[in-house]
Amino acid sequence: MVFPHSAAWIWWPTGLVLHASVGAIWAIFYAYFFWSTFPWPPAIQGLAFSIIPIVLTGLVMQPQLGWMHPLVLSGEIPRPGIFGLGLGWGGPVSNILGHAVYGLTMGALYTRPVGSPVRRRALAHA
Repeated sequence: MVFPHSAAWIWWPTGLVLHASVGAIWAIFYAYFFWSTFPWPPAIQGLAFSIIPIVLTGLVMQPQLGWMHPLVLSGEIPRPGIFGLGLGWGGPVSNILGHAVYGLTMGALYTRPVGSPVRRRALAHA
């Protein structure tokens, strides 16, 4: 959608960079607000966190992209709709599995951040 009339070698890497950038922003959000909030193993914390982008993608991004995509507007492919249900079973499954893998990976890699857990009190200096 950034370069709709260009070759795939131009728009494919652009889309990957944009998607990776959003993933990096989500990772920072995870590290700042979510890490060590629950007493679960890190990978499970990441999986639980992935529910947030799953829901936002399914309820906001996929329906909105359906209103902007040139192939949808020309009638060549169907509108994805909520959770990609308009694309068949592959739409919702790929959304859920892709974000679950992202959350598991992020949780497994992000195990020892700088700082202390959220619920731990700082010791007062004498």
